[in-house]
Amino acid sequence: TWQPLPCQCDYTVAADRFRRYIAVGSGTSTARAHKALASDLHGQSHAGAAERALMESLQLLNTSMNAAEHDAGWRAVLQQEIADVERIKKPIQSDRLIVYMQPLPREASPLPAAKVLVTLMPYSIERITSTTAEIAMHT
Repeated sequence: TWQPLPCQCDYTVAADRFRRYIAVGSGTSTARAHKALASDLHGQSHAGAAERALMESLQLLNTSMNAAEHDAGWRAVLQQEIADVERIKKPIQSDRLIVYMQPLPREASPLPAAKVLVTLMPYSIERITSTTAEIAMHT
């Protein structure tokens, strides 16, 4: 009978790292979506809503930074994202205060609904009728 080999693995470490990976990935993706939304809103002369979207992006990135803990690779990517959002935020904030004189909304605009980029294709197993394939299967 088959028995698993004894393992000295600590699966809680892998599970913890995986949970942090999901948290960092989710937070970073959502932060990037807010950054893209801010660009669209600013292009439509909604500087206040654009700045609020960037503030939401920064909050998500800082939360992701906490989840990244001591992982230098993740932290470097997040620090670069934070710097990029801060760079984009400065001219938008200036436009909001000087050009448009718009208030800062209390809440960020909701992100647009996600789009499905692929379509589901039904899968069916086909029987191979080739004699060469049948010979290969029986040897």
